[in-house]
Amino acid sequence: MWTRDKERSTEAFGEKKQDTDAFNNILVQDEEGNDIKIAEGKESFYSGTFGQNEDRFQKEVLSYEATFEAHDKFFKIHPEYSSDRKYLKYKIDSDDNYYYIPYTKNTIDQQENFSFLSYGDMDINSNAECTISSIKKTMEHEDTSNLQFIIHQGDLGYAYWGDENRWNEWFSEISTITAKYPYMVSPGNHEFDEQFKAYQKHFSLIAGNESESQSNLYYSWNFANIHFVALSTEHLKDDRQKKWLIQDLKKVDTQKQPFTIAYLHRPMYSSNRNHGGHSQTQIYFESIFVDHHVDLVLNGHVHAYERTCPINKGKCVDHGPIHVVAGTAGYNSNEMWEESTPKWSLKRNSNHGYLQLFMDQKKKQLTIQFLENNRVYPGCNPSIFDQFVISPHPEKLKVEKKPPKDTVKEEHGKMSASKKEQLYTVLWILFLIFLVFIAAIIFMITLFTCELRKYNETRPDREGYTEVEQVELDSEEEEHLMNDNLDQLDILVDDDE
Repeated sequence: MWTRDKERSTEAFGEKKQDTDAFNNILVQDEEGNDIKIAEGKESFYSGTFGQNEDRFQKEVLSYEATFEAHDKFFKIHPEYSSDRKYLKYKIDSDDNYYYIPYTKNTIDQQENFSFLSYGDMDINSNAECTISSIKKTMEHEDTSNLQFIIHQGDLGYAYWGDENRWNEWFSEISTITAKYPYMVSPGNHEFDEQFKAYQKHFSLIAGNESESQSNLYYSWNFANIHFVALSTEHLKDDRQKKWLIQDLKKVDTQKQPFTIAYLHRPMYSSNRNHGGHSQTQIYFESIFVDHHVDLVLNGHVHAYERTCPINKGKCVDHGPIHVVAGTAGYNSNEMWEESTPKWSLKRNSNHGYLQLFMDQKKKQLTIQFLENNRVYPGCNPSIFDQFVISPHPEKLKVEKKPPKDTVKEEHGKMSASKKEQLYTVLWILFLIFLVFIAAIIFMITLFTCELRKYNETRPDREGYTEVEQVELDSEEEEHLMNDNLDQLDILVDDDE
């Protein structure tokens, strides 16, 4: 995902440069780690994430020519590896200089724990600054939390009608965190401008091509044991998104990715009176989420925090998606709640903050925390307001378990149940084959008999005779033959005498 950022400061570039099988965090710097300019006299800078492992990085990124717009002029970027393979080297049109992007690989082991952040509705204001300050505190503990990436579910910088100055200002505001971590987004209602033109231009998402959506408005990607789905609640009249989503969820390998998390802007469930739940989103998505065992749904839009029970059609269920609203990153909070708390609403809060999600891959458990921003000079410190743990839907954990061969011990002379079942199956097959064989013999005999009868009825030596006449004729011939034999016998007797 490419993001455009203007006049980035050296503070924006941290020391940690990381890549995973799901992402490649790309920062534009020179060989010494200083900020660079896209072209002489231009002050637009770019950062982004690519979704490839090393092989795909070579095949796709190195053949990728990106065209960017800066100050109403377009520049082409041509990538190639540096000789020591430590940098991805860029050359820009009309510029003789090379620019360098640090490229390192840091894959996630299948048993390694990790975490990520999630929020929506940031804006550019003091509350957003407090959230970013609080996130920096979280980043200080990344050695223990193994923080990997950030998800922003809509309403990014509130750049109304494609206001490029505001886009640049927002990119600059978040640059201290995007410099270190991949930043995954979905569109909100405040990204609307000429069919989301600015959003699509600023976030040219390779993950969209990977998941065959051909769009950065909705797409999917895998990280470790989680399948993520980014969706648009602003395109509910377009059935292409629904058809793509169903096919995408059908293809998930639940043995590799037992968790499924969807992030989208407008919530299906909210007891906040400022926005409330969005019925059209519920009609469009809920049955799909339930049928395909989505575990967690992350939303924004409502500027407050709220968590539901596992839910389907407004009722708590044993197993179903848990919906979490966290449109709390910065825009003015919504403090008006329904007087009577619905049964499905387990926790709610109007303070600003964000989610941190911790994955324990060995236990297959995801711990979700809502961290409030506590304004303490000189910054904002995160504190836990809510915490809960989820596991994958039981249907996704069903596997045919076969005991190791060395642990299967059968008594002499006895047969295991599985072998008996196999034997019965073989016997049934043999019995069916025998029946087919007998039926074939009976059919052949019947056919032969019919053909023989037809032949006897049409024999040439029987033409003109009825059956009775033929029988009489045979009797006369037998009598005549007997008389001849008797005459011969008399002759022989006479000779003897």
